[in-house]
Amino acid sequence: MGMWRKYGLTWLVIGGYIVAVLALVAAQGILAAYGAVSYLDSLLPFALLHLVAIGLVAYALKRIYLPRLVQETKQGGISATAEVLEAKLTGWRMRHWREHQRKFEHRLRLRVQGVKLSSYEATTYAFLLRGAAPTVGSTVKVRVHPERHEIVVLDSAA
Repeated sequence: MGMWRKYGLTWLVIGGYIVAVLALVAAQGILAAYGAVSYLDSLLPFALLHLVAIGLVAYALKRIYLPRLVQETKQGGISATAEVLEAKLTGWRMRHWREHQRKFEHRLRLRVQGVKLSSYEATTYAFLLRGAAPTVGSTVKVRVHPERHEIVVLDSAA
């Protein structure tokens, strides 16, 4: 995703949030002005809708920016090893039309050990063939984001 497209999507999300909040405030004022409900009675539903809107904005911004951080980690992350503490299927799957293979998303809880980093636990998600998932207790090669150590990806060169 290009830089301008990413910034455009960011401002679109923030602008949409502002419009939604203004619409909620206007609707709340209209309901209270016409006496349909009291101001305090109309406050709770709109506060809940406001919290839902905040959650949607946070989710959208994560979807916009997290893939960039994962790509940075894959390309220039710190090489490390990790012990698999837990490996579970999430239920999601993806089909590669070129390879004619189905890959399944796995949630991996890892204990990361690296040269520059102290040992810590991290969780990552990876699409793997059903039989290719690492087993609990095995050691895998990973890459860690240089500044945000909670972002860990399996090393594809391994």
